[in-house]
Amino acid sequence: MNKTLSIIQANRLYLATMLLVVSLGFVLQSISFSWGLLLTEVVLILLPTLWMLRHNQVNLREIAGWYKIRSSLVLVAVMLGAGAWMVTSLLEQLMMQITGYIPLTPDGILPSNYFQAGLVFLGLVVAAPLCEEILFRGSIQSAYQQHSTTKIAILVPSLLFAFYHFRLQGLPALLIISLLLGYTYWRTRSLTFTIILHAANNFLAALVLTHTVLFPTLILPFPSLQASTFGILLLVVGLVLLQRLIYRPEIPMEQASQQVRLLSWKVLWPILLAGVLFVVMAAQEISQAKSQTALQMDGTQLPVSAQWKYELQHKGEEVVGSALCQWHHSNQIANLSCQWKYEGFEFRSGNSFYSSLPGTTTLNIEWQSENLALVSLYQTHQAENYESGWQIKQVNEMLQLNLQATNLAQDSLSISPTTLVQEEWAWRLLGLDFEASRTYPIDYLIPLTWRQETEDNGPVLKQEKLTITGPESIIVPAGEFQAWKATLSIGQTAWYSVEQPTILLRFNGNMFNFLLVEAE
Repeated sequence: MNKTLSIIQANRLYLATMLLVVSLGFVLQSISFSWGLLLTEVVLILLPTLWMLRHNQVNLREIAGWYKIRSSLVLVAVMLGAGAWMVTSLLEQLMMQITGYIPLTPDGILPSNYFQAGLVFLGLVVAAPLCEEILFRGSIQSAYQQHSTTKIAILVPSLLFAFYHFRLQGLPALLIISLLLGYTYWRTRSLTFTIILHAANNFLAALVLTHTVLFPTLILPFPSLQASTFGILLLVVGLVLLQRLIYRPEIPMEQASQQVRLLSWKVLWPILLAGVLFVVMAAQEISQAKSQTALQMDGTQLPVSAQWKYELQHKGEEVVGSALCQWHHSNQIANLSCQWKYEGFEFRSGNSFYSSLPGTTTLNIEWQSENLALVSLYQTHQAENYESGWQIKQVNEMLQLNLQATNLAQDSLSISPTTLVQEEWAWRLLGLDFEASRTYPIDYLIPLTWRQETEDNGPVLKQEKLTITGPESIIVPAGEFQAWKATLSIGQTAWYSVEQPTILLRFNGNMFNFLLVEAE
């Protein structure tokens, strides 16, 4: 039988790399998330693991099964990795609703240019699967498989992998992918298989993080209930295929004779210390969540009057119209009046299709001057043979949405004055005190959209998160500016001038992109 690390050595390696990640890794990623991620994976995880294996004369290729696998197994690994992410991404959203908080977003995790997006992709899709699988499956699980029972060999390294990521809210989702990696490594005895599975899982996560930079016109179909259902199908089919392609491993006689006593201080102390470290980090996560403040804005510092002209682009970045917005501010009320006219167009990008008839949209909004809480909103869309509109007005302490469109019955919905509204929110954030790396939980209203659950059109109120990054450089027809970037979790993005008074420079909305041409 090939030599592996002992369980004692594997546990100590686990604790050592965990301490490196939580100390030096945190510092590196706070300086630059993308470069810090790469250095963390390669220098703090991979190099100590390779040194430990070499120091103990363990041949990684022989004990871990690092060899080329047939194409059918590559396909199964991709199916399992992608399916797991589709399921766990929805589970993470569910955990946000259950726990009532949104984890803080590390500074720089949302790339602002192609180079940063490429580094994040490289770190998540290449470095993380390679380095973490060599540590957890190639070194730790191999040791447990040789010196313990099958159940322990799958369960313990999987739990260690999940806790290694220091995410209390994300722990249920991490446990699913951890157990999947542990089981498939035991079944296949192939490090190559789990690296591919891990990379496929991280590929979708990286795509969600970077698609606004790499693929700005792409609308992702996940996370969603439909994608999660498809993910379950991929998992079931993938596991069935794996059982057919790979026979159940037999336990060698030597392994049974080499099983060690796990419930001893000598074996357990690194894991117990790592558990204490996880509890400390979990408490910090909860503390940070409780300290999250609601989105607060101050309209008192905004100008008394202003006028902004924008060009309108469709999602293919072709100019299709123009918009004029006028701002007026008094002691009690801040008012915005916008009108935009646009040509008819059709644009397809991948599976996404955008089209519109020639038309005109008017938008009139009133906010309270002090805190920019919404007071009223009236928006209409007029095109040939079609008209739609909605009105939001105060009813006691709440707001009521009234909706009417051609071939659509009237619909209504009550919302809070702090709710951000589609196409309104970008101008309301003019009153935000921008600060990088801040994430805010928000209520977000889409007045009129297709509702999959009821299979009809109507309003949808959702819980989203708003993330602030920057400053970064942005070029619009009005010139080049340093700008704060505000990103909604549904993909809409707005940029605001760093220089005062704050100006909305660009807004990538639901249908159109608004680019500043002139400010008066």
